[in-house]
Amino acid sequence: MSTLRSLQRSALLLGLLAMPAVVGAGEPVSKVCLDDKGAAELVSLVNGLRQDRGLGTVSSSSKLTAAAEVQSVHMSQQNQMGHAGPNGSQVSDRVEAQGYTYGVVAENVAAGQRGVEAVMAGWESSSSHLENMLRPEVVDIGVACLSDEDSEFETWWTMVLAAPLKGGR
Repeated sequence: MSTLRSLQRSALLLGLLAMPAVVGAGEPVSKVCLDDKGAAELVSLVNGLRQDRGLGTVSSSSKLTAAAEVQSVHMSQQNQMGHAGPNGSQVSDRVEAQGYTYGVVAENVAAGQRGVEAVMAGWESSSSHLENMLRPEVVDIGVACLSDEDSEFETWWTMVLAAPLKGGR
């Protein structure tokens, strides 16, 4: 891994960067593929799903978004979809690293979908992913998507859902 990529990864783990930089010739080019409007659309779809089942809505959390970004970057760099993150971290580690004190936390990941509706359809058709989105106790959400044209799937999606520990966030 190049020094620039190592620095980007370290900065993301500290929550200092919102997106990886475009790197020079010979390096893979990665960019965020979910702008504020797309993130709001994805959260709205999750909330619609929850409301249809009589559940409360979730609110966007910058801390959970930062945790989701770390995982999307990691999956892109490893060219592998999964829940294990940098240094073997789990979603709970990444959420805590962002300063969110959780009581409940869940993560959905996906790769290859070309847009918010496609990734949401995939998560809705998977019982474990749907269960995460419909957990009645979750109140916060963070979503991220990283695009890397040189990777196998090209898009790397992460959704983190959580509820704070009493008195925390």
